[in-house]
Amino acid sequence: MAPKVPSLGYATFELRRNPPRAKFPGTLTVTESALENDAFRVALDPASGWIRSVVDKRSGREVLAGPANRLQLLEDKPEAWDAWNVGLTGTEYPSTLRSIEVVERGPVRVVLRVKRDFLAPGTKKEAPTEDFPSSFFTQDIVLYAGSDRIDFVTQVDWWEQKTMLKVAFPVAVTSDVATFEIPNATIERSTGLTTPQEQAQVEVPAQRWADLSQPTHGVSLLNAAKYGYDVKGNTLRLSLLRSPVWPDPTADRGKHVIEYALYPHAKGWREAGTVRRGYELDHPLLAVRTGRHAGSLPAEQSFVRLEPGSLVLTSIKKAEDSTAWVVQWYDAHGDGAAATLTLPAAPVRAVVSDFLEADGAPLATEGRTVKVPTGRRATVTVKVVLPPG
Repeated sequence: MAPKVPSLGYATFELRRNPPRAKFPGTLTVTESALENDAFRVALDPASGWIRSVVDKRSGREVLAGPANRLQLLEDKPEAWDAWNVGLTGTEYPSTLRSIEVVERGPVRVVLRVKRDFLAPGTKKEAPTEDFPSSFFTQDIVLYAGSDRIDFVTQVDWWEQKTMLKVAFPVAVTSDVATFEIPNATIERSTGLTTPQEQAQVEVPAQRWADLSQPTHGVSLLNAAKYGYDVKGNTLRLSLLRSPVWPDPTADRGKHVIEYALYPHAKGWREAGTVRRGYELDHPLLAVRTGRHAGSLPAEQSFVRLEPGSLVLTSIKKAEDSTAWVVQWYDAHGDGAAATLTLPAAPVRAVVSDFLEADGAPLATEGRTVKVPTGRRATVTVKVVLPPG
């Protein structure tokens, strides 16, 4: 774990060999049926391989309302346009649990691996492999020391037709709406199934996360590069794979590595920093290993900083037609804020800009900082000219 790395910057760590039998703080443990760190106690059902319990040790609250991290193989037969339309029929196929084993037991993380496979009912194959599975699943459940999320890495060797793969997390949260991240904003959608609109939401788009919260607590389901969700009642589901046969009869077939994470939290998604957690999963820190050497930079530094934390800096680039920097951010919480942008040097000039990088109204600067009012749900673009060198 690399704690407290500055925003848009770096920190330097020295690697040292530990003495034998070194003791590490915390309660990181793992067996073939449970994992535990300072935040969570996770228990598996050895008969099914699904997670049967997640206790948030900070509050003593049970997070789940049923078997979770459950891979659902769902019959998917759209009436037309296979690759575009979802056509779930209500039929769910069972998969077969093969093994549960501990694969990592270290001071930084522990990993429990669950293997299962699948052969669609009614599949006709010739002897002697008439029972050989068509698809295979390896799920790693990962807990890190000091982490407040539960990570999952699912490897799939996928060879199905007209079948959809979802992962389901029934949670102990009651809410009429779920919140989904969309580009530079969020949207709330109903968790009901009463109206035609609600019934049609068998699959809705989202970016890095979906969240189900009530005033006292909630659960976010984070993902890395999977953008289909549905949240009905108290169950969060993430779509992992499909297998249409038209226009490409081989779509999605083959090997996949899919990452997602469960983030139980207190209060709502804003207070819990779910936006940040989604970015942390999607954009992990880059580690560069080198030898000891002299240098002109400090051991730790932030090149650019944007405050407050409800604002998300999305891009810094050189302007197309000048040497100016173009900096863009958005209001993730939807509340608006007075932004403070801290730069590596005092800017010569700063102006409001836009997506075409035009010069707008001048902005007041103070030393290395620029103050910029940011409206509710706004996306802000600023152009700054820094001194040479």
